[in-house]
Amino acid sequence: IVPAFNWPAGDLDWAAPAADVALPSLDLAQEHRDLHSVLDAHDDELEILGVRVSRALFAILTDETRVHLQTLEYELTLMQFDPAMTPSDAMVRASHTLCGIHRTAGFADIGDFAGLLESALMSVRRSGRSEQALTTLTAAVQCLRTATLRLQAHSLLSAEELADQEFATLQLQALIAETGSPVHGVEAELAERT
Repeated sequence: IVPAFNWPAGDLDWAAPAADVALPSLDLAQEHRDLHSVLDAHDDELEILGVRVSRALFAILTDETRVHLQTLEYELTLMQFDPAMTPSDAMVRASHTLCGIHRTAGFADIGDFAGLLESALMSVRRSGRSEQALTTLTAAVQCLRTATLRLQAHSLLSAEELADQEFATLQLQALIAETGSPVHGVEAELAERT
């Protein structure tokens, strides 16, 4: 219970430092202080699939993930209608960011998969689209969406979902090998440009 605030009597000098104004104290019983310290210490962190992450970072992670997955899915839709279209800068940036934010938060499996997608996107950009490129990229983005939705739900991938992701990993690796351009992300391309 918060005690009512009693305003000081008389005229208040609003320019005076706050220390000159007597404020009521909130004396909590010892058991309430202990409870508050326990809640404050643990309220800011979550443990998700064995990884401790702050609530704020996890909120940012989920918001950013949603935006970048929407970008990937939108760009894939555009690629369906233009067989000559290669992955856009927006797709590469989205996969790069998904890789980085998941690795930073401690979810390396998702980060590594997004990094592999980024490498495949870069490889396809360099050498053009093969017949299987769109199918492979679409399956990979779907696996990435599934993995991030499971993460948001604080649950592991099912056996079937894990098998789909492993198959998508093999397809991405084959796509990279097929293009003959084993690029490893944006950093490699930037290094080559300088």
